[in-house]
Amino acid sequence: MNLSKATALLLLLTLYSSFSFSQNYFGSNPVLEEIYKANPELRAADEKEREHLLSEFKKYRPQTKSDGFTIPVVVHIISHPSIPESNISDAQVYQAIQETNLRLKGEHPESADVIPEFQPIMGSADIQLKLATRDPNGDCTNGIIRYSQIFEDNAGDRAITESRKWDQSKYFNIFVVLRIASGAAVYSFNPGPSINGNPRPLHLVINYQYFGSTGTSNSKHSFLFTQKIANSLGLSHIWGNTNSPGEQENCSRDDGLEDTPNCTGNPDFSFTDNCDLGRTTCGTLDNVQNFMDYGSCQIMFTKDQCDFMQFTLLQENYNIHSLWQPENLIATGTDYDSLATDYLCKADFNTIGSRHWTGIPIGLLDKSYYAVDTWEWNFPGAMMESDTVQNPTVIYNNPGVYNISLTAGYQSQEDSHTQSIQVFESPFFAPFIERFDNNHIDSLMFFEKRSLVGDQGWQSSDIGFDDDKSIYINAFQKTVSDSGLTDELISGPINISNLTEPTVGFEYAYANNGEKTVGSTLVLSCSYDYGRSFIPLDTLWGEELVTAEVSDSEEFIPSNSDWKTNINEITLDDTVEYVMLKLDFTHINGNNIFVDNFRVKDFSTINIGEFKKKDITLFPNPTSDILYFRGQHVTTISVLSLHGKHLTTEQNESGLNQVDLSAFQPGIYFIELEGDFGLARKKILKL
Repeated sequence: MNLSKATALLLLLTLYSSFSFSQNYFGSNPVLEEIYKANPELRAADEKEREHLLSEFKKYRPQTKSDGFTIPVVVHIISHPSIPESNISDAQVYQAIQETNLRLKGEHPESADVIPEFQPIMGSADIQLKLATRDPNGDCTNGIIRYSQIFEDNAGDRAITESRKWDQSKYFNIFVVLRIASGAAVYSFNPGPSINGNPRPLHLVINYQYFGSTGTSNSKHSFLFTQKIANSLGLSHIWGNTNSPGEQENCSRDDGLEDTPNCTGNPDFSFTDNCDLGRTTCGTLDNVQNFMDYGSCQIMFTKDQCDFMQFTLLQENYNIHSLWQPENLIATGTDYDSLATDYLCKADFNTIGSRHWTGIPIGLLDKSYYAVDTWEWNFPGAMMESDTVQNPTVIYNNPGVYNISLTAGYQSQEDSHTQSIQVFESPFFAPFIERFDNNHIDSLMFFEKRSLVGDQGWQSSDIGFDDDKSIYINAFQKTVSDSGLTDELISGPINISNLTEPTVGFEYAYANNGEKTVGSTLVLSCSYDYGRSFIPLDTLWGEELVTAEVSDSEEFIPSNSDWKTNINEITLDDTVEYVMLKLDFTHINGNNIFVDNFRVKDFSTINIGEFKKKDITLFPNPTSDILYFRGQHVTTISVLSLHGKHLTTEQNESGLNQVDLSAFQPGIYFIELEGDFGLARKKILKL
């Protein structure tokens, strides 16, 4: 059945929320791909339009715009309420936009690493993204809008964007989300003319772990945001207008630009060091470092690519044309050379950390914008009920719900903001043991659980190690789409000042899922700064994590013999009084996992029977120099790379039970210990 173009676009707009996807697209738009499959006529029309634009570009390329192009941007951050890191910082937003602006202009420091063969064709596009300072009502804004919402796993584009999208004829909307239903990292829409009067979608959706190169993202992921901005400005992949890199047929395709050599593209989406700068796939040297390819070294656009993006913006019938018009820059507050600093827009602040406890300082971060020179804080019920510094700390001695107010000022302007926080009873003094005897883990004051979309996370169980209670994750019923997701369990602050050699221990039981390869991990981490950051103490995975075998159709219920004990020492210095602990379970092809008897106590109080269940203990982990081990007689010590390559091997003839790692670069290594007990391999972090 053939559909009209208008009907096809209406179908595109109305079916966003109904699709669920299984393929992992790293650059295509899964919404458009499904519509194209249902309506090849629409794909053909878009391809014809692109061919026409390329033809016009070759005829009229000399067209320029002397003062460049500014694109007003609004960033919508849709975070998960139980995953605070998905609520990325303002600083990460600023960095991502600034980085892409430098890349568009060819001014990023990384461009110095372009190989000599392609330096002569490096381009510079006079295009910049700017955060809006005026919202659709004309009120001031910082261009960063935050929401907290739980979506279903298959929530589509429309569910995410429709009610939040600002007028796309005035703003380019960027949505930063926890997860995209298709499994994609990012997608955007090609610019173009409307279809029978219906505006073509113009926005970008990106996973929070791929936005910029700081915060929750990294330098290996950051090129994807730059690539999809360029896609929204008209560029296709360097091998052509498909998302099928690596196919030999790509040599007969092309992106239509003369200075980009034909290539098949890099099919490796692993974001590792996968750049072969000498790669030749279609008879000439590939432009491996081009932003419109995939890999881990994308650092350039060509001259033709930059000119084509600018040419696309000049098309009066395209949906992107209205964004850079002078009257729209005034309306959106993006007609500034640098960020406006001559007025106070809004008072705002954040608390450091998601949970707070009595007797422990709570950090407050001023987030007011744009210009602020006075701060009046009020903390009714706190030890000190007011302050005038920009970023104060506050302490509450009693549990409860408290209001915190900030009045920010600049010259004669003022604005106020109030928010409530809940303060829990603390601290917990070690030694102690949590047996999870409460029937509902949510009511345990000691722990806070963070669960992902559509997942119950850690739950109370009627099966335990030495009684009838523990906690568990029902990984047996997790779906394929849950694979690779992490559930967290975080403690409150623990006062360990009474312990000389503090240790943390627990019992656990876990089964693989038949003969499937198990990649699940259980990570124990420790925070020394009240939950702002966590450092891994131990990672259980593979054979070390598996305690029992069951068939792939059998739900794992542990017997008494299916439990193991994990004990780790907590590295301290004289300034540490409180620690927080965290368990992260990441499910990959496994079954249920159970945890019981979570305890913190002195090493000297650990009984021998308990300790022998954990063959070897390494400490401190992480370490910057000397790593100690105890628990068994060790004869041989080896250091291995993360990939299993033996780096050093030595005999433990002195019996000092230690290995010096000071000469090794920071990173993750394996320590392999051999003795009468057999062979043990442990993962460690070298600082």
